[in-house]
Amino acid sequence: FAESLPQSLTDLRLDICCRDVGDDGAQALASNLPEGLECLFLCLRDWRFSAVGVRVLTAALPKNLRRLKLAFSSSPIGASGARALTSHLPTTLSCMNLSLRHCSLGRDGEQALRPLARRWNAVPQSWVRIYEKTAVSVGLRHCTEWDL
Repeated sequence: FAESLPQSLTDLRLDICCRDVGDDGAQALASNLPEGLECLFLCLRDWRFSAVGVRVLTAALPKNLRRLKLAFSSSPIGASGARALTSHLPTTLSCMNLSLRHCSLGRDGEQALRPLARRWNAVPQSWVRIYEKTAVSVGLRHCTEWDL
């Protein structure tokens, strides 16, 4: 399906969870993301990709993206995936939602995401969720993990 995405799209919302496609699936999606996207919502829970998949996907994020929602829950991205995510986010974002629950982040991964969570959890309609209730997710109000 990814190769059939029109390059003229500015808004893309896909709920394609529970696919267990790993890093190959992340690569296929990344290589076909339309460059003109301004809004991207991807529910990729249980895709089971690693830090490699996160690196490929986030490096392919369009540079003019304004709104981003990613649900990577239950993919073992680890601390290196968390660091890859934080280093490849577009600077043009005005709203961001990330769900990284059950991603084997460990203490180092949580530390890498803490500045991102502090920044975005303070922005209305934005949030970064790592676990249900940790120091990183404090301050979340009325948010849903996935709502297209």
